[in-house]
Order: sequence, then structure tokens, then C-alpha cells
Amino acid sequence: MSRSTVKGLIAICDSDEVQGFELEKSYQVSEFAQLANGDIVLLRDDRGWTVSAVQGFHKDGRLGISLVLDTIKSVVLPDEDLIGNDPHPWEDLVWAASQRGLAVTVDELKNMPYRIYVSERIVELSS
Repeated sequence: MSRSTVKGLIAICDSDEVQGFELEKSYQVSEFAQLANGDIVLLRDDRGWTVSAVQGFHKDGRLGISLVLDTIKSVVLPDEDLIGNDPHPWEDLVWAASQRGLAVTVDELKNMPYRIYVSERIVELSS
């Protein structure tokens, strides 16, 4: 595939339903390359976090959507306060893309749109 094939990056967040343990929820974040033809290709799915009721649930046991979105950003996106010391593993995404036959550079990825989506389950858990 050519370099022009990758047109953007997507992060999708979902949550595990932990049976019988209401005081803790686990969230998973997967990152994808979005291709020019609309397809998405998984780059990595090893990001996520777990939160307990003590760490930020609302009184009704829900984690607010704004906190979920902020946490997703801290899990996968560069910290704006660290200009010049970019913590995002762009090289890992380039490597993952190359393993899937996609040719893209770090600079290209940094300049592409990066969209974040949450599953319906996350919306339900957060509303």
C-alpha cells in the first residue's frame, strides 16, 4: 500500500462488563489507521485503564464522559505540556502500520487527523 493510503488515526474506547463487581470498571482503547477508502486497520489494542469507585465514579456509580475522554487522551495522545518531549509512541504506530503493509512516517502520522470514539456501552456507563 502507498504512503497516501493512511489518512488518519482513530482511537476507540470500550469497557469490559465485570460481572458481580460494581466498584471497578476497566476501559480498553484500540488505535486504528483510517485508510483513504474508508477502511480501518488495527494498529494496537493494548491501551486502557481501570478505575474504582473511590477514584472518580459519580454517586450513582457512573464515570462522567468528560473524565473518560480526558483519560483516553492521556492514554494515547501527546501531553500538550510536553512540547518537544512527545510521549506518544509514534514509532510504535509506524512499526505496527508497516506490519500490516501500510507505509507511513512519524511526521505524517503527527499531521493526520486523530479522532476519538467511545462505544455505546461507555456512553451508557457515563451518562
